[in-house]
Amino acid sequence: MLGFHGLSTPDEKVLNSYLSQTRINGMNASVKIIAIGIRRKYRMKTIDAIIAASAIYFDLPLVTADKSFKKIKSFACVSVRD
Repeated sequence: MLGFHGLSTPDEKVLNSYLSQTRINGMNASVKIIAIGIRRKYRMKTIDAIIAASAIYFDLPLVTADKSFKKIKSFACVSVRD
């Protein structure tokens, strides 16, 4: 979020305030292993594979506008655009 090139100073302050109150966990070994498998099988970008692996590991649906996630059948993918 903070790496967005068009981020204004006021928006950066809001994000930093939010992030200072947010707990951020590192990626566990199981998510890493799932992400590696997804990346190999579907030739996805690393970050997309991590997102998909997290959804699979935590048994959560993924809500996205990115159609590339539809090819993975291991989790529920809800498209916000069709």
